[in-house]
Amino acid sequence: MKQAGFCFLSPFWERLPLITRVMLTAGLAMVVAGSLLLFVSTGKEADFAHAQIKEHLEDEMEALLPAISEWAVLGDYANIEQVLRMKATHADIQSVVWTNARGKTLEAGDQDVALRAPGWFLRWIHVSPLQTSRALLIGGRDYGQVTIRMTAVPAQNRLWESFLDHLGILVLALGIDFVGVLFVLRNGLRPLVALTESANQVARGDYVGRVPPQGSPELLSVIAAFNRMADGVAAAQGALHAEAERLAVTLSSIGDAVIATDTEGRVEFMNPVAAALTGWGGAEAEGLSIPEVFVIISETTREKEDCPVGRVVREGAVVGLADHILLVSRDGVERPIAGSSAPIRRADGHITGTVLTFRDQTEERRTRARLTMAASVFENSLNGVVITDAMQRIVEVNAAFTRITGYSRAEALGQTPRLVVSGRQDASFYVAMWSEIRAAGQWHGEVWDRNKDGEAFPVELAIASVKGEDGSVIHYIGVLSDIPQLKAQEARLRQMAHYDSLTGLPNRALLADRMKVALAQAERSGEKLAVCYLDLDGFKPVNDTCGHATGDRLLEEVARRLRDTVRGGDTVARLGGDEFVLLLANTTDMEQCEISLSRILQSVARPCLIDGAELNVTASIGVTLFPDDKADADILLRHADQALYVAKEAGRNRYCLFNPGHHAGAPEGAESDAKDTPGDT
Repeated sequence: MKQAGFCFLSPFWERLPLITRVMLTAGLAMVVAGSLLLFVSTGKEADFAHAQIKEHLEDEMEALLPAISEWAVLGDYANIEQVLRMKATHADIQSVVWTNARGKTLEAGDQDVALRAPGWFLRWIHVSPLQTSRALLIGGRDYGQVTIRMTAVPAQNRLWESFLDHLGILVLALGIDFVGVLFVLRNGLRPLVALTESANQVARGDYVGRVPPQGSPELLSVIAAFNRMADGVAAAQGALHAEAERLAVTLSSIGDAVIATDTEGRVEFMNPVAAALTGWGGAEAEGLSIPEVFVIISETTREKEDCPVGRVVREGAVVGLADHILLVSRDGVERPIAGSSAPIRRADGHITGTVLTFRDQTEERRTRARLTMAASVFENSLNGVVITDAMQRIVEVNAAFTRITGYSRAEALGQTPRLVVSGRQDASFYVAMWSEIRAAGQWHGEVWDRNKDGEAFPVELAIASVKGEDGSVIHYIGVLSDIPQLKAQEARLRQMAHYDSLTGLPNRALLADRMKVALAQAERSGEKLAVCYLDLDGFKPVNDTCGHATGDRLLEEVARRLRDTVRGGDTVARLGGDEFVLLLANTTDMEQCEISLSRILQSVARPCLIDGAELNVTASIGVTLFPDDKADADILLRHADQALYVAKEAGRNRYCLFNPGHHAGAPEGAESDAKDTPGDT
């Protein structure tokens, strides 16, 4: 078919004169070259125009946010609307909208510019309107969202006019071609060759070469137009290159890590933060697959996690990293991270790659842990804590403050510490107190406060000022220690330190003090002190059979009986388990001691009724008398323990007197000293 068509045209072409052939050939070449240049330049201008709209949009947004920040904080809608109207007067801005956090919307727009470019031209250049939205964040607080819509109509009209201009130039060049064909033939085709070569350079992306002026005025005009067009394309390309450089600088300067990939998941860009966290240099990571560079595992299961880049390409949506993810760097260091991956799209929506952003959460976790610990200490402190602002208005109190003063948190917030002032301190006291706080930054002392019920109570109060970076006071912290509570706590601690928790009897520590005093009194008075070591007979079977709870109740009952049996000046102490020590002071002779010991044995041997069960235990007692046994406290207890051993061996339910001359514990010397309780056989 093509050969037949060519054969049909061949006779016609051969009949044309040479000039016509040259004119047609030159005209066809000019049409082709001009159309190519027109297509390339218009496309480049369209890209440049789109980039300008985008850059203008970002610049307008960057200028608008600080312009309305102050009015947004103050809630001045009139000024905000005025700023929006001023912005909307710009030719390229279609509308400006601000919506606050409560849904109130302010919008300003200008009349649309008439569109002069036809539809086919708009579909060709792909220059479309843009819009962007930003959250208005001030001091960490959300003050709404700002949206700017940019119209593309002025740029489209400019491109259409430029296209018509270039098209006119092309048409003019064709006319000059037909009119000056003889001149072209006479001067040769050198200018056209140069123009063709420069056009080819532009087509190859080389925007440096230009066509030197030569030939006829028409050719000079065409060359000048071409050079202007090439200059425009070069400028657009330079702007795009500069924009790419600015983007690279921005990505390299932000605090988050950024990795860009192609659609196959190969690394194309990595900023310094990402390089530091992954351990891969930006240059050596380029071309590697993202799973090689970005290795992540689950913090809980320690299993490897999939990189979200592949899912972003498949779904075309932003994908966040799962919770509790650890990044494993090239050298094996593990760091907790958070982040997401998003698609990179062309203007037509086609995905060309992905961008992965993430950040190291190590310090953030430490900060959260410190804040959590500080909050826990604040809330669980036994002391009342009140925090005020610089004007002494209460901004926070803890649970102990509520317990001590009776005022709830809601009742205290917004008040001043005068809420609990009792009036017992005069004005001069507070003048001196605040003078010391201003001079030293703190004060500590004892004051009387008044609770919600109107009752005055003493507290230990510490006040400290908290200053900001500029040295001015931003907070005051007051710590209240409830003195009655402290006294009660001290008493409880003393009780725990000196008394047995089960029976309430003196423990080993208090027994030592009592023995020291009792020995000194006996030495001064010349009377005897009986040191008795008592152990229950048959307690273990009761404890094992009936349970420890029953055993504890039995010990409590025995302790009560021992307290009731001895005299007021005597001491009954529990050393642990079923072992007790008795100090019988002011004993005149052995007969008096034996009466007391018999009474003790009889008291212990009486049946105990616990939970409807009758329990029976007896006691074995070892006794030594001071100063007959002239030894220190520890030795006396040891001698009494040895005598107790003899009493156990002699049949139990009896007491045995330590005989210093026979060394208690020897069978032949101790048996004569063991005595039954009266009535035993």
